[in-house]
Amino acid sequence: MNRSFWMLVLATTLAALAPSSAGAQPLTATQRTEARQHQTAGDAALDAGRYLEAAREYDAVARIVPADPSSLYNAGRAYARGHEPQTARDRYEAFLRHARGPTGALRAEVEAALRLLDTEIAATRPATPPQTPVVTPTPANGTTNVATQTPPQNTIVPPVQTPHPRSPQLVRPFPWGPLVLGTLGIGALGFGIWSAVVSADAASTRDQSPRDSVTYELMAGRHDNAMVGAIISCLGGAALIGGGALWYALRGPGERREDTTPSISLAPLANGGGLLAVAGRF
Repeated sequence: MNRSFWMLVLATTLAALAPSSAGAQPLTATQRTEARQHQTAGDAALDAGRYLEAAREYDAVARIVPADPSSLYNAGRAYARGHEPQTARDRYEAFLRHARGPTGALRAEVEAALRLLDTEIAATRPATPPQTPVVTPTPANGTTNVATQTPPQNTIVPPVQTPHPRSPQLVRPFPWGPLVLGTLGIGALGFGIWSAVVSADAASTRDQSPRDSVTYELMAGRHDNAMVGAIISCLGGAALIGGGALWYALRGPGERREDTTPSISLAPLANGGGLLAVAGRF
């Protein structure tokens, strides 16, 4: 049979089971229109597979028309299909209360749905771990005095403060290679500058001396040698500094090592003493 036939059977059954509305407040035209709109929207959402949306629409009908329990039944079915078993169970129980005890196939259907929902709810609850019984030796006199049992001396109880967990940290080694190259490069540049100053001083002395004098020849040679040394030193120093900078830039990401940050924790003892735990490097 199609869905329209079953909805008709349900509406007929509920009309017979619903409580008398003689004393109920009659619905206004606006309320009847709103209830009809929510009912239509719920049916459309149910056909489209949007079960939770349909359930909310049926709940709205139940709030507008509390004397008709059919919306509670429809909401229970929609919540069950939408995998909200506890809410579906609440709607079915409310339906049974408001319908004044339905009988026959309808009651059997609702009770079967409630059993299925109870199974689903029980499956979603976390399992309780089994309790392990504690066996206490019985003294010679046949009685057990739990109050007189005390823990042995120097028994460590759970610490008040524990060290933080040692998580691995990303550590990059100190750049000794780039530092050495940079230092040598700076030294070479300094020597080149000093050589350039010596060359300029020799050139000044040479220009002030007669061309055929010994001083002229000596200063000319000093100038040439100092100039060559200055050029070589400056070029070498620049190369060393550039190599050190490139080495530093191309270093690896480092390696993960254990966190060695110092930490201290205190664990009290049962006899009033304490145990000091120290971790890390100092």
